[in-house]
Amino acid sequence: MQTDNKPAVLFGIGVQKAATSWLYRYFDNHPEVAMPPFKELHYFDAVYAPRYSVISDNAHIERYQNAVGNLNKRNITRNSDYIRRLQALHDRVLAIGDIEHYRRLLFREGQGKAYVGEFTPSYSVIGRKGFRAMAAFHTEVRFLLMFRNPVDRFASHVRFGGRDDAVFDFRSAFYKNLSNRTYTLPTDYKWMLGELVAAVDMDQVNIDFYERLFHQDAIRKLCTWLGISYVAADLSKRVNQGKPAEMTTQMRADAFGILSSAYTAVENHFHGDIPTSWLDDMRQFG
Repeated sequence: MQTDNKPAVLFGIGVQKAATSWLYRYFDNHPEVAMPPFKELHYFDAVYAPRYSVISDNAHIERYQNAVGNLNKRNITRNSDYIRRLQALHDRVLAIGDIEHYRRLLFREGQGKAYVGEFTPSYSVIGRKGFRAMAAFHTEVRFLLMFRNPVDRFASHVRFGGRDDAVFDFRSAFYKNLSNRTYTLPTDYKWMLGELVAAVDMDQVNIDFYERLFHQDAIRKLCTWLGISYVAADLSKRVNQGKPAEMTTQMRADAFGILSSAYTAVENHFHGDIPTSWLDDMRQFG
């Protein structure tokens, strides 16, 4: 909630392929929350986990330059949404290595709001030093972390990675990326929980499940946790879906063998209260 006439900060920290884009859109349309005109700002991961940051500093500069280059095309100068996005891209370039410019970007549209925030899924892998920096960023910070069935999350990540391939061999990509830390680290919930618990007051953190999100009761609960008004969500839309591809039972079993510690860690953290699909995997493959 607001403190000293300044909004609190909501950080959506992941995990990747666990409805962070959907949540960004929900909060972007909430009247008590101000979000930037694009979902992911990639400030803290660029500082604390640059290896896993999806967008590099040079990419921020290139995005801004491309946006400037388009200014005089098709009367874009009259498009207020485009100008707003251009301003945010400019601010993000200025924020490279400069947390005060990042702060200005985040709070630019926060007047009269209960929260400002952003959703960058790769924040989930920045470790305790990064989490401490985020917690210290403002007087009131909330963290929202969504977990998803580990094998389903990994498979969705693989499908999304092949979204632009003319010919996509899901099975080949699936097995190749089981040894790719970029694909498995966002499912290392055991490490993630350990780093978060070591760095942050867990009263600031809401951890929930992708499998339980798409219900109005879950949205109401989330709004109550933040202390903002409940606004009904559009549950019919899904965003950033990868290419359809079936996962065989054997593929699922092989992935479970590598990702099983994530199941156990989350089961222990929630004292067994985890979604049915997680329990089914543990019974079948554990």
